[in-house]
Amino acid sequence: MDEPFPLMVWIFGAGGVSGSYDIDDLYLRRNAVDTKVSVVMMNYRLAPENPFPTGLNDCYNALKWIAEHTSLFSASIDRGFIMTGMCFGANLATALAFRARDDPFFEGRRPTGLGLQAPLLLHPELCPEKYESELKSRVTHKTARLMNMERLAKLATLYGAPLEHPEFSIILNEDYTNLPPTYVQVCGADPLRDEGRLLIKLLNQSGVETKIDEYPGLPHAGNRFFPEAQISKDWHNDWEEGIQWLVKLARPEENKTSDESL
Repeated sequence: MDEPFPLMVWIFGAGGVSGSYDIDDLYLRRNAVDTKVSVVMMNYRLAPENPFPTGLNDCYNALKWIAEHTSLFSASIDRGFIMTGMCFGANLATALAFRARDDPFFEGRRPTGLGLQAPLLLHPELCPEKYESELKSRVTHKTARLMNMERLAKLATLYGAPLEHPEFSIILNEDYTNLPPTYVQVCGADPLRDEGRLLIKLLNQSGVETKIDEYPGLPHAGNRFFPEAQISKDWHNDWEEGIQWLVKLARPEENKTSDESL
């Protein structure tokens, strides 16, 4: 049998009220081949018929099952166990990382990395006073193309999460220690831009290894709508490099041995 692959779990976005795992199928097939990781796409029940925390709980139950059955995906947690997602999916992935950190079930098999694209990390109708000066993109890009604050607020209402629940408003968490290394991509013309920036700051303050790439002028999910633009190609290439960076961090001894042999 060939050596098992690192495992990457992807959670789709679409606001938690529409879509399914297959909307990202082609994109992730390319990711799997280019980065040499095994990719598992999660599905979950959607709001408003199934409001918060139904979708989050679905993903958590799935994550536990995946952690116990990695061989079915030709993967091994020892080679990397990375949680990923875009926008709302990134919100779910981050919430799962917090849960897994504190759950004895994941002892010895906790996620080793977190990869987030244009993450939604705070309820659109909530702006904590202590972070107000760091969330300027909510104002400067309030009416941005493709995604704006009004639409985000409507989606959050349908999702049904309380304003200050830390499993939706992730930024409200107090303890960021012992979370996995995190890679974040943010769009420069996205009202969510500064939430990704702020998460990186909070993780850095807690000693978590981080990496962030920003794409000036790109609207939310613009890489999907304008795939032939050079900035979108940069996004894709950076994402694959970010995943490979997380995989490398997950197996430091293996990489140390490889480096010493050069």
